[in-house]
Amino acid sequence: MFCEKCGAQLEDSAKFCTVCGQEVGSQQSAEPYINNEVDKLSYNDNGGANNEINSVEQSSLAQKFRKRPMFIGLAAVIVALVALIFGVVKPLITNRNPVNKLITAVGKLSNYEAVDVTAKIKLNMDGIQGAIFDNFAFVIDGKTDINNKKGFFNIGVKFKDNSIANISTYYDEKVIMLKSDELFKDTLFINIDDLNALIKESDLQSVTDGASSKNVESLKKFGKDLEKDDNFKAVRKKYGKFLKKNLGKFINNNGNVDVKVVEAGKEKNIKCNELTFIVNDEFTSTIGGGLLKELSEDNNFKALVKEKLPELVELLKENGALEASGFDMDKYQEFMKDFDKNWDEAMNELKTALDGNELKEERNLNTELFFRIDNKNRLRQCFFEIDLQDAADALSKFNSNGSMGVEFTFNGFDKDVVVEKPDEDGAINLAEMDEYQLMSLLGEMQENLEIILSDELKLGF
Repeated sequence: MFCEKCGAQLEDSAKFCTVCGQEVGSQQSAEPYINNEVDKLSYNDNGGANNEINSVEQSSLAQKFRKRPMFIGLAAVIVALVALIFGVVKPLITNRNPVNKLITAVGKLSNYEAVDVTAKIKLNMDGIQGAIFDNFAFVIDGKTDINNKKGFFNIGVKFKDNSIANISTYYDEKVIMLKSDELFKDTLFINIDDLNALIKESDLQSVTDGASSKNVESLKKFGKDLEKDDNFKAVRKKYGKFLKKNLGKFINNNGNVDVKVVEAGKEKNIKCNELTFIVNDEFTSTIGGGLLKELSEDNNFKALVKEKLPELVELLKENGALEASGFDMDKYQEFMKDFDKNWDEAMNELKTALDGNELKEERNLNTELFFRIDNKNRLRQCFFEIDLQDAADALSKFNSNGSMGVEFTFNGFDKDVVVEKPDEDGAINLAEMDEYQLMSLLGEMQENLEIILSDELKLGF
């Protein structure tokens, strides 16, 4: 028996195609389906055999489930992430074990009421593009005070270590303020009520649905209630043991280092323990494949999804998030109508895929993430470098390859975080600007941007 959609050969009892996810019809073809698109891939422009056809024939695990009804992915991803992030990490008690130390430090990030963090992003390119991109860096300073519902962040662009442009934003429950000395001369602001009115009149309504503080609070309450569930506790315990048992071989202790932070407005050095987290093909197979295999056979996880997924879906529906995301309610309801049967079939197909070679294939993945943790088990800095891969491939026509370095530094927590409101004197209300004034503002920003590019990058306009 063959799939009507992609032509893959199927078992007689198959209900779904294991390659494209298509549901098997009652009158499935007994002859293979000829896919001309695959034929086109078989030979390159020179008429030679194209090795890339192998990647089409040996579809990955992601391809097998790409068109699986989205509610299965939603159930597994949301519940698993909630379990592993909010549940597994919290009860672990730190000690000298690098695994426990790392999990505890990362887990504590969700407990802080206020955080001051600086993110630095830098592109590293070779070839002719490197002359420009290697000199660029983006620096984002952010402060968030959850208790007082306010925050501040500044996005800065640097070229050859010189600051060329900054734009800062302050927000609280009543107002949002914007300031940029380089792009526009006046401080701008808009009241939250005016902003909400503008959003309701625009196409942004569906995008912002579900993002209000009230809706965020309802999701936080759902997470707290979830932790009290017996099935959740069983899942938390099981995967806590799994991670502690298997993560050790991928985490190395590099000893002590100093991290420079700006805490409460003062620059200081914090002594930290540096850990290296290695993500490679073995990690993907051991941790990724191992977790999926455990989940596919876990009755507590199944019961947790069956009980809590409807609650979460209803909550997201009330918040307006489901409609905004395009969630297919009909497929979800069909799946839940016969949950046990549908879940078991899906998990059996997952196990079949895992028993294959999908997660064992070499992808030449090798990334190191560095975590620096202080003596109070607080994450102070993490950094890593990512091969841009697809983006770099796109740049290959310009004789360039590249990577992106990312660094996060946590300057302070809770009482050490101070969010100051900018001076409102002379600030201009965006909601009161007419069309001419708005166009003038955009023109001013464009002109100043061209000046920056001309002066700093020597790009004439």
